[in-house]
Amino acid sequence: MIDTQFLITCCGMLSAPHVSFPGQETFKGQLFHTARWPKEPVEFGGKRVGVIGNGATGIQVIQTIAGEVGHLKVFVRTPQYMIPMKNPKYSEEDAEAYKSRFQHLTERLPHTFTGFEYDFEHAWAGLTPERRREVIEDCWNDGSLKLWISSFAELFFDAEVNAEISGFVREKMRERLKDPKLCDALIPADYGFGTHRVPLEQNFLEAFHRPNVEIVSVKASPIERVTPTGIQTADGTIHELDVIVLATGFDAGTGALTRIDIRGRGGRSLKEDWSKDIRTTMGLQVHGYPNLFTTAVPLAPSAALCNMTTCLQQQVEWIDDCIRFVRTKNLKVVEPTKDAEDGWVAHHDEIANATLIAKTNSWYLGSNVEGKPRRVLSYCGGVGAYRQKCNEVAASGYQGFTMN
Repeated sequence: MIDTQFLITCCGMLSAPHVSFPGQETFKGQLFHTARWPKEPVEFGGKRVGVIGNGATGIQVIQTIAGEVGHLKVFVRTPQYMIPMKNPKYSEEDAEAYKSRFQHLTERLPHTFTGFEYDFEHAWAGLTPERRREVIEDCWNDGSLKLWISSFAELFFDAEVNAEISGFVREKMRERLKDPKLCDALIPADYGFGTHRVPLEQNFLEAFHRPNVEIVSVKASPIERVTPTGIQTADGTIHELDVIVLATGFDAGTGALTRIDIRGRGGRSLKEDWSKDIRTTMGLQVHGYPNLFTTAVPLAPSAALCNMTTCLQQQVEWIDDCIRFVRTKNLKVVEPTKDAEDGWVAHHDEIANATLIAKTNSWYLGSNVEGKPRRVLSYCGGVGAYRQKCNEVAASGYQGFTMN
């Protein structure tokens, strides 16, 4: 047992694998979640491989092993919008030029919408249709997340703007897929671009043109169980496999802490509390849990919509300053008041519920975990705005936090 005055959790936003298929223990081949990859190399050559999931991690796996396996079955439920990633080689001169911008980036990153160096620079209503298309094309050709988080902020709030940008991305994906059946299976049609996490990829779509790659749609016929020899879907088909890769995602934001028996005042359980309502105060503390500080948990940008390095650095610095303040005042305990937490939750929800993200099922709302309370996990007001609010609380002597 470790006795400590303060507990700071740094367990990560996406660190609790979400796996829920019955029969996994019966499979006679190799089976593993992408977050629990074995240390020894996995031999895919000539084998029958199944990948469940085609989100960001599934995409990485599929595009990497498609040319190596004997036969690959990709179990797809929800198709994803995606952006082709550029992965250029940098010379020493390029690296030095980038390092020379250190001071500029240090000052800029903490105040942009997502903590990356680029930010929204255009207003949709102020541009002609031709100029909008130029901006979208330019962001697309950057080969980064720029189209998502640096084209038009309106894509998060305005359904018409989102529909036009979504149509643009679908058009780009159709140009690469060509086959109408592949387009139907791999291009989203029932939600908008940017309302889910947007993966970057390299030749992912082209992998499905290979004769050894097959799509298995599990939307109409879901996976029922894992059998000793493969995967059985609801239509009774058993897909015979040698290796199963679970790219099934995570219990995001809350999962890492609810798997620990964290107790607060009067023995209250964080797992039980968050099973009813996911609440925090700025994603930094939770009412009822004195001296517990948190990072990368819900109701802060670090829960999803941010450059994690930028956001986590800010949170850790705030926590460090808060603990220093408590000790300077010769106090022992710090905890947010219920009123302060109620106020933050209401502010968070007001912003989040105005976005299209709140209207789309995804792990951003915990929709991938059965029974998880529905709430947008990430603060959607922007990294810069969040930092300012945190700074204001600290400057006020931590108003909304009781200390004794």
